Formats: sequence, C-alpha cells, structure tokens
Amino acid sequence: MKNDIMVMMQGFYGNRTMTEITDDESLDRLLQGWTIKPPIPLDYEMDRTYIHVPENDNIVFIYNKHVEENDLKSGMKATVNIPEMNITLHCKVIACRCGVNGELSNLLPEDIKTVEKYFLA
Repeated sequence: MKNDIMVMMQGFYGNRTMTEITDDESLDRLLQGWTIKPPIPLDYEMDRTYIHVPENDNIVFIYNKHVEENDLKSGMKATVNIPEMNITLHCKVIACRCGVNGELSNLLPEDIKTVEKYFLA
C-alpha cells in the first residue's frame, strides 16, 4: 500500500464505519478487531479472503476466513449478505476498491450505496 486508504468496515465499532488502513499490517489487525498493534499476538492466523461485489467488480469485501469460521461457530449474527453469490458472513468485513493488479484504493462516494446494500444493519 502506498497511501492511506479510506474503507468502510462492517462489524467494527458497530456497523458501516468509515476508517483508514495505512499498510498491510493495519489491514490484518482491523480484520481481527485491533486499531493499534496489540501487546500480544493476534488471535488468528493472517488471512485475507477477497470477494468481488457482483454489481461492481471494482469493489471488494475482505475478511479473515479463520475469524469467520470462529464467529460462525460462536453464533455471531450475520454482518454481510450477498444473495447473488449465496454468501453470508458473520465476521468483520472491510470494503474498498481493488484494481486489476490487486492494488487496494479508496472507496468512492458512489460506491457507498452499493456496499450498504450488502452490509447488514
């Protein structure tokens, strides 16, 4: 990552929270619920699973599959639903843009309605 990236996060400080990721490490920490580098090791193995949003392939949802497995087993309520893909997630999810080369970038104002369509209240 070259610059700070504005993202929307679901299941962190409530729902639909706008925040920034500053580097790969901050992305991995946010997916596990940390805004700062924790004084202890993270709870889960690092993972970034990407889902391209059906109606806009430039928008991705990023989550940690290990956190999802645990949250699903723990009975956490759903945070994201993508009916077109038959996907329901129960963990923290980050939404941002992703270019052809995999470079992450800011959500654009016109992306917000698309993301909110899939983020559950």
